[in-house]
Amino acid sequence: MRQAGVTCVEAEEFNVHELDSELSDNSLKNVDAIVLMKQLIAHRDIFAKMLDHCQKNQADIFDQSGRRLNIICEEVNKRRFCTREVLLEQIADHDCISFDIFDTLLTRKVLLPEDVFTLVDRKLRNQGIAIRKFKEKRIKAQEELGLTNPTLEEIYVRFCKRYKMSEKYVDLFITTELAIEDSVLIPRQEMIELYHFCIESGKKVSLVSDMYIPSKLLNTILKKNGIENYSSIYVSCEKKQLKLQGLLQLYREETEGTKYLHIGDHIIHDGICAALADIDYCLVPSGDKMARRAGYGGCIERACSLEEHIMLGMVIARIFNSPFLENEQEGKIYIDSDYDYSYAFCAPLIIQYVKWLYEQIAYGEFDDILFASRDGYLIQRLYNILRDKMDNPLLPQGIYFYTSRKAAVMTGINNEAYINMLIDLSLQMPPQKMMRERFGLEARDILTFDTEKYGDSIHRYVWDHVNAIFARAEAAKRNYFKYMGTLSLRIGAKYAFVDFVSSGTSQKSLVRIVPFEMVGLYVGWNGSESKESVGVQAFFDQGDSFFMNYYKIMETFMTSYEPSVSHFDERGCPVFSYQDRSRKELEYVASMQRAIEDFFCELLELLEYSFAETSAAACEFVDNMFSMCDIAIVTDQDSVLNHLRLMDDWRKKSNKISQIIGR
Repeated sequence: MRQAGVTCVEAEEFNVHELDSELSDNSLKNVDAIVLMKQLIAHRDIFAKMLDHCQKNQADIFDQSGRRLNIICEEVNKRRFCTREVLLEQIADHDCISFDIFDTLLTRKVLLPEDVFTLVDRKLRNQGIAIRKFKEKRIKAQEELGLTNPTLEEIYVRFCKRYKMSEKYVDLFITTELAIEDSVLIPRQEMIELYHFCIESGKKVSLVSDMYIPSKLLNTILKKNGIENYSSIYVSCEKKQLKLQGLLQLYREETEGTKYLHIGDHIIHDGICAALADIDYCLVPSGDKMARRAGYGGCIERACSLEEHIMLGMVIARIFNSPFLENEQEGKIYIDSDYDYSYAFCAPLIIQYVKWLYEQIAYGEFDDILFASRDGYLIQRLYNILRDKMDNPLLPQGIYFYTSRKAAVMTGINNEAYINMLIDLSLQMPPQKMMRERFGLEARDILTFDTEKYGDSIHRYVWDHVNAIFARAEAAKRNYFKYMGTLSLRIGAKYAFVDFVSSGTSQKSLVRIVPFEMVGLYVGWNGSESKESVGVQAFFDQGDSFFMNYYKIMETFMTSYEPSVSHFDERGCPVFSYQDRSRKELEYVASMQRAIEDFFCELLELLEYSFAETSAAACEFVDNMFSMCDIAIVTDQDSVLNHLRLMDDWRKKSNKISQIIGR
């Protein structure tokens, strides 16, 4: 039988590192209880080690009021996050309700709170104030003030003093950080609704937050996000104590009521600390916690650059805005709409490509850009948004260039090898349809397929049209030249040819006839030849990327609203095929594209139009973000994406997206 013993720990006098050492070498294994005379939860790692030690050795941890802290902590950890129904029941049963602010009522469009400091650094640099390692120094200045719970002003006074800067910068630093904080914060709408429900129900509502922004400055941000009419606000920098140091206890002592409920997201700060203050509590998950549970942990760990932090932060802030996602299931992402699907999974990848495209144009000495219809439609819009934001008028705006595989191929059907290639690619087509779709012949020029004459020889049938085929190819080339003449394309110029994912069919066909150089700049390359031999550069090459396996998801909306180009008439005007998309499908295209454009403009505003150079790692990161769609479920029953069919204008085949992506 072990010897009974009690150890008293007074955190202000006892060296926590000595305690850490004793816990590590198991010196306290014969102790039945540890009594903390002062709060030790602030030393989170050591307190966690103490909890683990006591659990293994069947010992208790008491505070000076005799409460068993280990039992309180165990109960908090066992609790599930509250559903909306449970939260409403608890609100109804209490008269004093306090809300945590950050990650509960408000969330940030950045991955980490410290990203705000990096954005402050960028904004200051744009104003001509460059401070080396600004973020690290900003964090260090706050850390050196310890648990004094400094205000923003006190932090920057310390900053200027430590790094020998004039205190005249303090106001500028404060104003800049507040502006950035304001720009990245958005409300968690369903939590705001609950907040207003509490006020409308006559509850005494307060705000309790660990924060260095004092209430007089915080009020403006809160009001902008619909948080007002509260009875009181307790901010740690004003009360000079954190929740870990008794901020919730102070709130309870100073607030007249009978039953108190605290609502927050953090197990320790909002759960354990509320329990220690004899306040009931309900926990709701933060966006970050929900994202990790849904499967975003890998993406979060791989995010390195500020751009990646912001893109991921924007996605998490939007799709995990509600802490009450219905049918929440680990390893699944529930998306409300097609718009959100595009915003969360497609936008980061397309935007990173557009940034890469901008870099290629900036350094490639191109005379202009040909954005190939129809897939270049959105890309051109996004490219010009970036071009305008970067204020670089020397770069070309680009030309929306009408083309299609059919229209381009038709111009080069002037030799035996090319004709035989088209026959082999089109064997699944009925013979007469092949003559119309592949070779562009008019009905009057198409012979009836006589099985007695041709048997199984499609080649003989096609070659009986050889004169009409050559004449049609010559007319197609002539009419295409007329179209290019209307665009004032120049002989000997160098043009970037922008397409989505391609094997280079259109580009190879056009290169054979045009009197200028064309360099393909594709999102993805899936040709059998090397890119170099065709004159192509691609953001994604053939390989194991998720994008190259599932890009057809994006093909459903990476398009213009017009039908595909069939050919050009004698005036050089494009002649379109029939419109094979319904009004609802075109509305879907508009919604998906609007999501990407909205995401891009939002990102540009936050980054102040300043990008790091695109790297292979960035390409891999956005591919990972796109891959998250593999575990996504669009809950909207009217979602077009769940029912959409993808039409292949070249092969004249239609498939449901669910078939293409294997669901």
